[in-house]
Amino acid sequence: MNKDKKTSPEKTPELTDLQIAKLKQKKKRRLSRRFKHGGYATVMIAAVIVVVIILNVVVSVLGNLYGLSIDLTSDSTYGLSDEVKPYVVDNEKDITIYMLCNEVDLTGLTQLVQLNSMLREFASLNDRITLEYVDLVNNPTFVSNYPDLTLGAYNVLFDCGGHTRVLTLSDLFPTETDQSTGSVSYKSNVEQKLLSAMIIVSADAHAKLGFLGGHDEAQPTALIDLLEENGYEIYQNEQLAIGLTQDFDALVICAPARDYSEEELKILDAYLNNDDRLGKNIFYFADLSQPELPNLEEFLSEWGALIGKGASVESDSNKVYYQTPYCPIASYVDAEDKYSSIFSERNVNLVTPNSRELSLAFTDDRNRTALVLLELSETSYVISDMNNPNGYDDAAVKGSVPVAIVGDRAMTDDDGNYLRSDVFTIASYYMLDSSFLNNSSVLNGDYIINLFNRTLNTYELVYIAPRSINTQQINITSGQANTIAVVFSVVLPLAVLCCGFGVYLRRRHL
Repeated sequence: MNKDKKTSPEKTPELTDLQIAKLKQKKKRRLSRRFKHGGYATVMIAAVIVVVIILNVVVSVLGNLYGLSIDLTSDSTYGLSDEVKPYVVDNEKDITIYMLCNEVDLTGLTQLVQLNSMLREFASLNDRITLEYVDLVNNPTFVSNYPDLTLGAYNVLFDCGGHTRVLTLSDLFPTETDQSTGSVSYKSNVEQKLLSAMIIVSADAHAKLGFLGGHDEAQPTALIDLLEENGYEIYQNEQLAIGLTQDFDALVICAPARDYSEEELKILDAYLNNDDRLGKNIFYFADLSQPELPNLEEFLSEWGALIGKGASVESDSNKVYYQTPYCPIASYVDAEDKYSSIFSERNVNLVTPNSRELSLAFTDDRNRTALVLLELSETSYVISDMNNPNGYDDAAVKGSVPVAIVGDRAMTDDDGNYLRSDVFTIASYYMLDSSFLNNSSVLNGDYIINLFNRTLNTYELVYIAPRSINTQQINITSGQANTIAVVFSVVLPLAVLCCGFGVYLRRRHL
């Protein structure tokens, strides 16, 4: 019998040189493909990084130069309105705006972000307007450049050839208190105040005002401060008995307690006549505390205003301020629409507290006319005796009581030029108190400045409605909030992870 032979293991066939060469070529192609794809991906990633860096640099530079930004709020909270932009673009004076803090400090709070955004837009719209940030902590000597000004952190300083205007945060963001509920709300006056400051410092005309003294006049500190802030040159305690020190554009008389002499009134007549050139003005503010002043009151009656002994009050509690009949709310009846046209659509009160009884002496008397500028409502009346005050039903004078009258004398000269002098008689000196003149919830300050501006032809006051700076809440339920949290914290990260793992597996077999 034949013994079984052991089977020897199969020998691996030797590869021929041709086969070895093909394998090497195949491996080389595979490595080449991987290198090609990997290198391409690396180049693309590097290119994207470079593009992003360059784009960030370009956008940053352009943003610094032109204030590039997108305001996505419904009422364009952070941008200038179309009404303001033309005034900024048309400015022809070199103006520097100093923001007295670091720009980085103007982040976080909505108010500060809005302020910075509008400042940057002012500078971007006009090459003649420059914006600079000055940190008073690191640069304390800056205030020495303006020794007559009180400057502090977060102030905004406008400077146009030495004419300056300082704005504080309280000017820019006033608070308003509801009289009935006591609740406090916040408004933004940034656009209005920045534009007004630009107009004021760049104005060519800076009128001279003389406040008369020598008759125990009241001292209207708030009015003087307001006028000085708006570019007027103020001269106080001018006394007619010794002559005026300047060629004043207007004289201001505030609630004198002693009567004027006939000689002094002749000086006033000569001042208003101005050698038959006219063009002069007097502003007279009356007060309930004054005694009878027969000479001065006769002079005012010649310019259309009769001052009585009583007080003008309001019987309708919805038309008073501070819930008192002695703080009536006035309305505009300016037939010329010269002094109140920019205010007629505003839902803001003009208050004339402690008003003297006032009425028209005439409407047309030869070359003089007189008209009512402000009056109370149809439910107003006059209290004839302050010691025994009467009610509306018993009042001899009631309904639409005047509280401001202007009388004028006008003529046309040989060259056809229209010439005019005005005397304003205003029943309420107390409307000039700082509690009203500097109160953003009433119109007293804006109206008085506009009255002076329009009369003296200094510059045009532009009114921009205040903006709300209250953030709008998005109301969602707790379930909706949880769903949003899960989507953004779990679902989206898992989706990105799965996509990345899929790309890895695919690239592994390339």
